[in-house]
Amino acid sequence: MLVVEAVDFMSFIGTHPQAGVVLLRMISDRLRDADRRQVEFGALDTVEGVIRRLVELARTEGSSAPDGDGVFVAIAQQELVAWTGASREAVNKALAVLRAPGWISTRRTGIVLHDLAALELRCR
Repeated sequence: MLVVEAVDFMSFIGTHPQAGVVLLRMISDRLRDADRRQVEFGALDTVEGVIRRLVELARTEGSSAPDGDGVFVAIAQQELVAWTGASREAVNKALAVLRAPGWISTRRTGIVLHDLAALELRCR
C-alpha cells in the first residue's frame, strides 16, 4: 500500500493531466456500476439477482469448466448472499431453481453455468 499526501497528489495531477482523466473515467465507471447494482438490489427477486451476478461473473472472470461443459465461476454461495442481499436460504432456493432445468451445477469451489444463453434470457 502506498499513501500519498494530498498536496503531492494534486501536484502530480497538475503536471500529468492525463492521469486525472484516467482517474475520472475509473471513478465514473465504478459509480455507474454501483448505481446499477443498487437498483438491481432493490428491484430484482433473488433468482434474478443470482442469475445476473453469475452471468456477469461468467463474462468477466469465467473459465472453461474442468469437464469442458460450461463456464466455471469461482464464487462461494456466501458471496452470492452478500451480492444479492438475500438470505442464505433464499440464495440456496434460487440455486435449486437454476439447477432443476440443468442450467447450472454447484461445486465446492464454485458454480458451473451449463446454459449461459438460457440464464441470460431468464433475467431479461
